[in-house]
Amino acid sequence: MVISLAIFNISNGLNLTGLGSKISFSDNSAKTVLATDPNVILQDGKQVVRMEQLSGGYKPNKFTIKKGLSTKWIINSQDPNSCAASIYSKDLNIRRLLKGGENIIEFTADRAGKIPFMCSMGMYRGEFNVIDDGSGSSQSTTDSQNPSDNSVAKNKPILENAQVLNANYSARNDIWPREFAVKANQPVRLEIYAEDDGRGCMGSVAIPGLADNFEIFKKGEKTIFDFSATEPGDYYITCAMGSPRAIIKVN
Repeated sequence: MVISLAIFNISNGLNLTGLGSKISFSDNSAKTVLATDPNVILQDGKQVVRMEQLSGGYKPNKFTIKKGLSTKWIINSQDPNSCAASIYSKDLNIRRLLKGGENIIEFTADRAGKIPFMCSMGMYRGEFNVIDDGSGSSQSTTDSQNPSDNSVAKNKPILENAQVLNANYSARNDIWPREFAVKANQPVRLEIYAEDDGRGCMGSVAIPGLADNFEIFKKGEKTIFDFSATEPGDYYITCAMGSPRAIIKVN
């Protein structure tokens, strides 16, 4: 009772001096809004960023985060058929096809400055403003849930008993052959040799339902997807926006 009256009197005194609105009594919450950005919270030692992916872009689309501190990027996709659902950041090594609903990407920014992100065609954009306050650790920049650097796949050995599919890409003929057949529940490697650099949406390639990432063709290089289909059916090889261009039949 005495303590309650003391707090009440202190609060009234602060209100009279004009300071009451600036000071509040509360417990230490597990979620703390970072002073650098009201759209970023600190939870369980990670910066948590929430963003909506709409048919016409991203909301909000600019965030301020700290260098060297793990970031959990939660993206709610409201239109997975939009180009905005193919999200790309070269600096963060992210090429992700967003599924309808909540998607989680985790990374740690290892340098200060502006880090842009965009859709696969560059129409819809946003950015992370990374600041260095000296409190973060020095870690590499990566998408820990979905590393999409194609060089990683190139250096991975082909799994034993893997079904290997070979294809080609050119700006004139697109992807050929246009039909493949594989067995379910066995590892598959798809290798596509690019005769030209990829440009526009058709310069990107994805396999919705079999791989969460998309890649961009580079002249003289192979784009590689490793996956295993657990459900029989037809799966399309598409551009990042989902336009069908070849089919993989899983038996």
